[in-house]
Amino acid sequence: MTWLIAFLVFDLIVAILMAVLIGRGSKNWNESRRVEIETLNAGAQTLEKTFEVSSIAEFPAPVRRYLTKVVKPGTPYVSRLHLKQTGQMRFNQRWIKIEADQYYSVVPTAFSWVARMKLGPAWVAARDRYSNGKGNMLISILSTFPLFDVRGPKMDHASLLRYLSELPVLPTAILAGNITWKAIDDQTAGATISDSGITASGIFRFNSEDEIVAFISSGRFRNDTGKMTPWSGTWSHYQEFNGFRIPTEGNAVWNAPEGDFEYIRLKVEKAEFI
Repeated sequence: MTWLIAFLVFDLIVAILMAVLIGRGSKNWNESRRVEIETLNAGAQTLEKTFEVSSIAEFPAPVRRYLTKVVKPGTPYVSRLHLKQTGQMRFNQRWIKIEADQYYSVVPTAFSWVARMKLGPAWVAARDRYSNGKGNMLISILSTFPLFDVRGPKMDHASLLRYLSELPVLPTAILAGNITWKAIDDQTAGATISDSGITASGIFRFNSEDEIVAFISSGRFRNDTGKMTPWSGTWSHYQEFNGFRIPTEGNAVWNAPEGDFEYIRLKVEKAEFI
């Protein structure tokens, strides 16, 4: 009986210590994300421009048609954007519900994506970020126990490529000075973004409604294999927010030689342009 009581007391002490550890870890995680987001917002330059059709005369034809459809003349350029998202992410071969917030700065080029996935009574916290030429993906169990902390030149490129692929939610960022466009045909155009000595490129596809419906890249760093892998995503269900028409649903897929692997599906619930 004495041993049973001792074991129960020990279990209680361990449970209390774990609760304290997780509570402290979660608080530190949230504080770090708050500081990152505040820094991104504070550093974003306000762009004192408005969209005019005359400014896109030199762009490829599908890009011109797209911009005139999704941005009204006289609309101020986007400086910052906050998206609230829901969706699913594949985690250990299971599709897990996800809630996320994404913050963008156009000048300088930056984003911070903060997400939370529920796993029964536990959760996984994730943060993907690009700022000052550096990319970083953090994944932590219970916001406390690190699972991944991916950084380095390959991650820098991967994060900048992600930003490029998400231009459809930042329509006037298509006109940014660090992005160049190349005509391919009437429904595709190539884009290249340069930032902090890093260059990333991909191809956008447009449908008959002059909407961007896909992004294709020949190679992006894949952390779970450590290899550069073809990567793509789709965009759909355009809706208007604050005068901009943007896609509200998207996904991302690794197009590996052994077969496609879709790993995330997101839906925009709210968009706040600044």
